[in-house]
Amino acid sequence: MTMLLRIALCALLLLTNLTCQTPVSGSVSGTWNAAGSPYLVAADVTVPHGQTLSIEAGSEIRFFAGTSIYVDGQILARGTAARRILFVELVTAQPWGTISVRARSNTPPQSSFEFCDFRGAASAVHAYARGVNAGWTNLTVTIADCSFDACTNGFVGEALGWNHYIVGTPSRRHGRLLPIIERCRFENLDVAISLNCFGSCNVWCGSADVGIAVRSNQFRAVATVMQMAQNATASGTFAGNTVIDCDYGVRAGADFAVDIANNIFADCETALDVTTNSAVHYNAFHNNTTACSGCLVSFGAAVWTNRNNHPCDLGFNIFADPLFVDPTQHDYRLAAGSPALEAGHPTTAITGLDTHSDPRNLDADGDGVAWSDLGFDEFNVVDYSVSGPATVGSSLTHQVDAPPGWAFFVAAAFLPGDTPAGGLGAILLSGPIVLFANGAAPGSVTSSIPNLPQFVGLDIFFQAAAVSPALVPASLSRRIAVRLH
Repeated sequence: MTMLLRIALCALLLLTNLTCQTPVSGSVSGTWNAAGSPYLVAADVTVPHGQTLSIEAGSEIRFFAGTSIYVDGQILARGTAARRILFVELVTAQPWGTISVRARSNTPPQSSFEFCDFRGAASAVHAYARGVNAGWTNLTVTIADCSFDACTNGFVGEALGWNHYIVGTPSRRHGRLLPIIERCRFENLDVAISLNCFGSCNVWCGSADVGIAVRSNQFRAVATVMQMAQNATASGTFAGNTVIDCDYGVRAGADFAVDIANNIFADCETALDVTTNSAVHYNAFHNNTTACSGCLVSFGAAVWTNRNNHPCDLGFNIFADPLFVDPTQHDYRLAAGSPALEAGHPTTAITGLDTHSDPRNLDADGDGVAWSDLGFDEFNVVDYSVSGPATVGSSLTHQVDAPPGWAFFVAAAFLPGDTPAGGLGAILLSGPIVLFANGAAPGSVTSSIPNLPQFVGLDIFFQAAAVSPALVPASLSRRIAVRLH
């Protein structure tokens, strides 16, 4: 970048109350970090095939109007809960373009976005799985713990199959897109998730396929939550999400078979617009103008009761107020006594964490059996927090709130995990696990971090377990990560 252009950028930044930092354009790779922030995308940026752009926690990327990042290699944008990554327009109401991840080989590397905030984009993240060589091209993109606000589109995914003729002989290229979107929040968008799948026109054409997993997300004030346009068969799961005040929830045509389970749809114009190719079961619907267009005729007619003795239809869908903690303040966690507690599918349990880092599938009613709650939040009677300086040789305070009379234990490890533990939920630690502290709930206890220099720069993961005097009920808490320094 020329000195004259850099000076011009600095002048513009002064007008937008930003410090002149790191303008970027053209071919990029390597690492962007908080020290170099904000990074200013002054013109389109490309990550070349075979190279990686890593964006570290705490970084900030600001885009000039219409500019984009094109990823022909790999992008790893990995923030943390405490130090998120921000992608935002430089000037309010002048939207930036997209971050487009494009397959350039049959086995492209997996790109991921973790703890990122996307603001003011035309299409925040775009993934394009076009068949590259003969056979299948499989592109996986993971988006976890992110937020999308005031964008036209949140995620746009495309799969394309085509044919490359060689002396009159077809050489078919097939494109398969495998996105994973979990624990994210989508607000004030036209379309949160848009999928396009084109292929399989005849024996001479390449095939296309989309297999998407959308789980434990929150959608509010979105025109369309998820839609698909295709002339090829596609499938997906839409599980454990909370959809509030949206025009349309899931819109799926005859070629898109979606497993729709363990969700909450409330205050929507049309919660579902699907065909009978999609399975709609174990969901909660409340105060929607149209709960489902295109569902089986048995949808909505109470014919029996679920495991909570609540009236439900043939697919175990319930139609009742889910009893959120405080919907007037957009707090859509489940309150005690909610009919959505432990009303989920008995075998297609949602794994991993909810948006508050609690393990999914906890024992909410104290019967010793873990069962899925509906929606993005898993009800937990145990609340756990850690405070204090994260320095070697110092002490941390562990606060565990659980029913009076319960005992609690705090464990630590250097690796995260996800091992089901029956009615307890899931053990979210792995490797050597050390008992760090114990006490009586509700209460707090302090523990010391060994004064070992080799621990500096490492993450240590904590999780609490609380048990009643009779050992049932019991529950595991959220996992908390602490970076030592």
